[in-house]
Amino acid sequence: MQIYKTITLSLLSIITPMLFAQSMESITITSPTMPSITAPTLGSGFYTPRSAGSYNYPSKKQQSVVADTNADSIKNFEEDTEIASSEIQQKAKELLSTLTADDIQQMSKNGLLNQLGNILGADTSSMTGVELSNLYTSKSKSASNILLSQVISEIEEIKEQNKKLQEQVANITKTLENENAYSSYSNTGSIVANNTASSSRHTQSSHLIKFSVNGYDVLRTCHTIYISDVQQDGTFLVTGDRKYQSDGKTRSETFHLLFKTAANSSSQTYSAAAAVTQDSFNQYSFLYQLSQRDDLQATRIGNLVSMKTVDPDWKLELLIDLGEEN
Repeated sequence: MQIYKTITLSLLSIITPMLFAQSMESITITSPTMPSITAPTLGSGFYTPRSAGSYNYPSKKQQSVVADTNADSIKNFEEDTEIASSEIQQKAKELLSTLTADDIQQMSKNGLLNQLGNILGADTSSMTGVELSNLYTSKSKSASNILLSQVISEIEEIKEQNKKLQEQVANITKTLENENAYSSYSNTGSIVANNTASSSRHTQSSHLIKFSVNGYDVLRTCHTIYISDVQQDGTFLVTGDRKYQSDGKTRSETFHLLFKTAANSSSQTYSAAAAVTQDSFNQYSFLYQLSQRDDLQATRIGNLVSMKTVDPDWKLELLIDLGEEN
């Protein structure tokens, strides 16, 4: 029995390592594989921001063509602008209204407006009116508007003729001085002045008492005012120069107001027309706004002429003393 156990243990000690070695050989341990990751590549599928300096510049040949084209365009533009500017300047030179109240007042004192009464009393049925550059007025074809533009045009012409006459006198005087013969003709200029002055009959007894718009005192800004003689039919002209402040600048304007009695009406009722010239256009000026109105009416009581507007947003109050009894 003891021998049997010994043999059995010996056999187990031999067989067991063999079996264990065979089982270990049949077991295979496989290491896990890492997943493959495909890295993205830059291409059309991705947005690539362009830097501020990245630009496909044209070739030198292309640049030359563009430069020549731009040069031609600029040259044509400058030529067209020059032609247009020349035409505008020529038109402005022919039609520009530079008439001021001071001009009219001086011409009146020198007797150059003795014919003004004939113009103010003229029949407007055959008149078409005259458009003057820088003279702003309404587009109304009323008799008062037509007459106002005609009167201003006529006075402008008188002013221009007088200017040429003064230039001629100055040239003659200079010539005589150069020839040392001035003493023989020294009274030439005084004769012209005396003749014009002696023919003046207008005396400025009339005046503006009140002129305001929306409570603003327009009269306070006026420095020269001329009021013509009242014609037989009651027609008369008022012209004024004013200076005022706008946007920190000193601006200047000249206004013209014509008061004309309507046909078949009494001399107590007037149809009025307004016009204004400005150193530069200002649509916010009360006088410009006045010049655009077509509904101006005035009444006369004694020697006082009153004009008011009924517009609640634009209230004009004008009172004139004509300096004479009706």
